[in-house]
Amino acid sequence: MLNWILRRAEPPLERACGILSELARSRRNFYTDVDPYLTRFYFTKRGSRRKFRVYLQYFHRGDDDGALHNHPGWSCTLVITNGFVEERWDPSTRNVESRRLPPGAISVIHLDEFHRVRLIDRKRGAWTLAITGKRVQEAWGFWWPGTGGVTGFVPHFRFFRSRVRYGRPC
Repeated sequence: MLNWILRRAEPPLERACGILSELARSRRNFYTDVDPYLTRFYFTKRGSRRKFRVYLQYFHRGDDDGALHNHPGWSCTLVITNGFVEERWDPSTRNVESRRLPPGAISVIHLDEFHRVRLIDRKRGAWTLAITGKRVQEAWGFWWPGTGGVTGFVPHFRFFRSRVRYGRPC
């Protein structure tokens, strides 16, 4: 039912998200190379000592091809507008599984799960509401798939540095 309501209310919800974003405590833009990737609007204080954080996110584009990432703690995301396809690494099958998340869908990511996001409509982006738990690990980063499955973990700081230098990790 929530999916149906949100799909019909998308244009007003996009406007509402824009208004809410102006009320946020702070904002942070994330980039890979020169393209904006994600803008996050914080509604709770930033900092790793918080038990949880609440923020509105606007995806300008999806994640890099091939790079699945984890998070430093658990996260729960409600898709508000436009939706996206979430791809997750399934260690039991050693495959990347895809599922479409329309407006109203909820995605929960646990500490050691790896995923990536692909926008359904890049021109419109996607708004989400996210709640994240306390940072449990500093070493979050990316798995880089290779022939026959995932080949290795690359810490986030090394991944982003290598993307700027070489256009690919490591």
